[in-house]
Amino acid sequence: MLGKYFAILFILLAFMASGCASLVDGRRQAVSFSSDPAGAQVIINGKPMGVTPTSIVLERSDYDKAGVIFKKDGFQDQQATITTKLNAWFWGNVIFGGLIGSTTDAASGAMWEFSPNSYFVSLPPLKTSKAEIAQWNYVNKVRKFVLYSYEQLASDLAKGEGESLKSLYSLLNLTNVDEGQSTAVFTELKALALSCENAPVFAEAVLKQFLKIPL
Repeated sequence: MLGKYFAILFILLAFMASGCASLVDGRRQAVSFSSDPAGAQVIINGKPMGVTPTSIVLERSDYDKAGVIFKKDGFQDQQATITTKLNAWFWGNVIFGGLIGSTTDAASGAMWEFSPNSYFVSLPPLKTSKAEIAQWNYVNKVRKFVLYSYEQLASDLAKGEGESLKSLYSLLNLTNVDEGQSTAVFTELKALALSCENAPVFAEAVLKQFLKIPL
C-alpha cells in the first residue's frame, strides 16, 4: 500500500516539474484564418502557409508579433499581426509546480497562448472608390473590435453593462438611441452572442444585423 502512495506522489511531482502549461496545452496552438472572399493566400513572416479558410498550427514562442498578409488576385492585400497573452495554466504551474515547472513552460513557449486565435479580413477589390474603401475600413474596424473583445463582450452582455459593450455601441453609432431602442439593441446582441458558437461567427452576425453586411 505504501508503495502505491509513493508511485502516485512520484507521478504528481513529475507532472508539476515538467510544466503544467506544457502538458495541458503544449507548445503549439491552432490559429484559424478566414477571408471574404475566401481563397486568399495566408503569408506569415514572409512564408506562404495556406489558403483561407484554413487552420494553421504554430509554435507559440516563434510567432508572437508575427506579420500576416492576406493576398488574392484582383483584391487589395490586407495585413494582421499575431499576438499572444500569458497562458492561464502558467499561473497554476507557478502555484503548484514552483520554479522548475514555470521555467520549463517559459523555455518551451507554453507559458503563452495566441490571443485572438482566429483572424478574419475582408479583401476590397483593387478597383474601389474612396467611399467604398472608407466603408471597408469601417466594417473591418468593427469586425476586429468584436473579434479582439469577444470574451469581454460576452461577460458584459451577461452582466448587462461594461466598457467593451459601451465601445461597441459607439462603433455602431448607437450612443444616441433612446432607452427603448437601447434595450432592444442589448437584447439583440445578447441573443446573437448566445446563438453564435465562436468569435468569428458572432462578429459576422453583428455586421449583418447592425451594418447590413451579408454573410
